[in-house]
Amino acid sequence: MNELIHYTSNKKWNQIKRVGYLLPFSSPQNVREDISDRVRRIVGYKKYVVGIQAPPCDNWIEYGLINYLLNHTTGEVKLRVPILEPNNCFVRDHAHLSPKGTEERYGINLFKLAWEKEISSKDKRLLECIEGYYESTVKLEEYDGGYNVPEIWLDQITPINQLNQL
Repeated sequence: MNELIHYTSNKKWNQIKRVGYLLPFSSPQNVREDISDRVRRIVGYKKYVVGIQAPPCDNWIEYGLINYLLNHTTGEVKLRVPILEPNNCFVRDHAHLSPKGTEERYGINLFKLAWEKEISSKDKRLLECIEGYYESTVKLEEYDGGYNVPEIWLDQITPINQLNQL
């Protein structure tokens, strides 16, 4: 894997153009802070650019996550980002924390219920899904391509001349 697709808003795209770089800004503990030592050793305390594989796999649609992704990022701007430093990347399987993934595991769409705040963020089933998501963390160099919904986390500052707006 040598590139990813990153979605962003027009506002952030204008900021990228003004600064001249795509800067990492997402926290790898975005849902909860207590992650295992194994995962902490991989992700550290850095910020990341988050994206999906290029070309995008259909599983983001099948697992019910593409709308979440586009709502979370606005999806106004789609960028192809080269992976310049693969040793600074990791991959997670978002299938654990998805509508289809929670339906397969529990027979109910916990993702939707949590998104709509119809269940507590402390719901045991939801916490198990979040743990599965975090524990799927592997370094990109160790990733074997076996995840259903791979989410790529990239720790690099990318010059604008290396980005390709799609």
